[in-house]
Amino acid sequence: MALLPGDDPAFLARLRQGEERAFAELVGAHERRIRAFLRRLLGPGADVEDGAQVVFTKAFLSLGAFRGEVSLESWLFRIARNHAIDRMRRKKSRPEHSLSALSKAEQDEAGRWGAAENETPAERLEKSERARAAWALLGRLSEDDRSLLVLKEVGGKSIEEISEITGASTGAVKVRLFRARQRLKNAATRGLEDV
Repeated sequence: MALLPGDDPAFLARLRQGEERAFAELVGAHERRIRAFLRRLLGPGADVEDGAQVVFTKAFLSLGAFRGEVSLESWLFRIARNHAIDRMRRKKSRPEHSLSALSKAEQDEAGRWGAAENETPAERLEKSERARAAWALLGRLSEDDRSLLVLKEVGGKSIEEISEITGASTGAVKVRLFRARQRLKNAATRGLEDV
């Protein structure tokens, strides 16, 4: 599908009427990006399939509340972000496991993100270690800071898109991103002192 159905009024009407084919088009057009966002936000070992299902189920059940004030994609990312933040908060209330407690398969998955086929084993190991260190640093941040940084730095979303997703003004997004970057920098500095 070259052109996303997005905000076409006829498409939105089909969605609101509960047309299964329209919903399948919506899922097909956005599922890959939503899953990638959840994977980046929740980290290795997260059940991204379940998360994506929850996001699209919530979207389906909430279509009547969608007023079109933001793009359909931003609305889906907002649902995904809220789901991920809720999940991270629930996870915090339970005993936390360090990244070193991940299974070998989960550690390998963390290292494979972005791995090139022509990399040597030493390069893959170094990249894997950097990925684990990055996830450990992100784990020190609040859910909100983490989601903003993932949207901007990993997902490549613009300030305006993040504003639509979070419901905050563009000025507030800029300030919150600046502060999140500062907290990440401080966490990295503290992390180096712990070594």
